[in-house]
Amino acid sequence: MGLETIIAAQGLQAIAGLGNSYSQASAIRGQSAYESQGNLTNAEWARIQATGAEKRGEFQSQQLLQQARQMIGQQRVSAAAQGVDVNTGSVADLQEQTAGLAAADAEQLKTNAFLEALGYRSQASSMTSRAKMARVAGKHAATSSLLTGGLNFLRAGAQTGYMMNNLYPAQAQAAPGAVAGGNAGESIGYGQFNPFGNVGF
Repeated sequence: MGLETIIAAQGLQAIAGLGNSYSQASAIRGQSAYESQGNLTNAEWARIQATGAEKRGEFQSQQLLQQARQMIGQQRVSAAAQGVDVNTGSVADLQEQTAGLAAADAEQLKTNAFLEALGYRSQASSMTSRAKMARVAGKHAATSSLLTGGLNFLRAGAQTGYMMNNLYPAQAQAAPGAVAGGNAGESIGYGQFNPFGNVGF
């Protein structure tokens, strides 16, 4: 295999590597966007569940209080049918106890619903944070992939330039239009092959 073939192969490999870096960066961005959107969707669902828990707790609480009022009404009807004063004595105490127990149970239902909703909202906050972190991590990883691919491409170009200078040493000599330097016998050659101009490696 000649040196020209090796140089050509290295050039193609460098270009392919740069393309792969771009493809990898695009894939990373796509994956991070997918993860971020998934977390945002889960966060929204958790918020919906939190609202549902609060509404369910309120409904159950009101339902319990309604049942308690019905029970107190039955107690009053039963006592009145027996000729007992429903507003005094043990009958009144029973009504008061029934109402108190119902109120306590209703508040417990609201508390349980509040705690359940709080858990869902905590999940939503966590999912939202994960979505943000996924976007940031994806952006950094994609940028890193592009930078790595670019640096590898520049190194390959510098190596190719060096090999070209060795392959065609005559081009490394002063060109016919060379400009003389400050000291006698020195000249600056413009025929030397360097794919990156005057940038040194």
